[in-house]
Amino acid sequence: MPSEEELKNEIYDLSAQVLALSGILSFVLRRIGKSDAQLLGLVSAGFDDAADWADRVAIKHGERAASGHTVKAVRIVEELRATAVGSQK
Repeated sequence: MPSEEELKNEIYDLSAQVLALSGILSFVLRRIGKSDAQLLGLVSAGFDDAADWADRVAIKHGERAASGHTVKAVRIVEELRATAVGSQK
């Protein structure tokens, strides 16, 4: 069984990986959107879909979700949208 320190390091590493992948995804989508207005619309629509899905999951799980996990997911989708497509919605 891993020690508490090993578990903390694993969580830290996973968190860093998620942050890196979020940045890559957001900035690649930003470049794609800037290349063509129609593609920007598709990227924005994809974030709409993700936000709607995250909202449905948050509503479905409500208080059963640990530490507001699903509510945080909704916020993260919106933060990634802001990075990828800016304030347009």
